Amino acid sequence: MSEARIPDGVFASELVKLLLQVAFADHEVAPAEAEALMAFARRSSLPEPELQALQAMLTGRAPLSPPNLG
Repeated sequence: MSEARIPDGVFASELVKLLLQVAFADHEVAPAEAEALMAFARRSSLPEPELQALQAMLTGRAPLSPPNLG
């Protein structure tokens, strides 16, 4: 039986969402945390709309996107 492989882009996107939840666990994101998340998202080649959404979430202009844990 073979396992279904999750495409790298989808995995990176969901990982960023999960890390964003962790970063906001104390109700604030330090500049270093925000920079690290944005750098990881860029290195993971997330599409520009996702990068813009991430930036909006990091600056409090948009609600956090929940990760797909299913």
